[in-house]
Amino acid sequence: MQVCGLEWNRHHKEILSGHGFSTSTQQNQLCLWRYPSMTKVGGVDRHASRILHLSQSPDGLTVVSAGADETLRFWDFFGPPVNDTTEMSNLDNLLSLKISPIR
Repeated sequence: MQVCGLEWNRHHKEILSGHGFSTSTQQNQLCLWRYPSMTKVGGVDRHASRILHLSQSPDGLTVVSAGADETLRFWDFFGPPVNDTTEMSNLDNLLSLKISPIR
């Protein structure tokens, strides 16, 4: 199965993966994985063609997927963050910064 994109959600410690071509019937799929066990939480296959790119909103709640079928789809996979009184570590702060230049 071709992996086309990965997005880490720091609030729930989950990874969203976008997939393309596959020998199985489950292609063009978004899959949600729990970390560190890497058990599959669920998946959706709403794109008609392979997923080209994934991007997460700054608040970590919404993900957008761009498909080769020339569609953008917005997803609410991740729920709101769990109330936690601890502050984010320096690593979490660094991982939350993403720069995506527009050409």
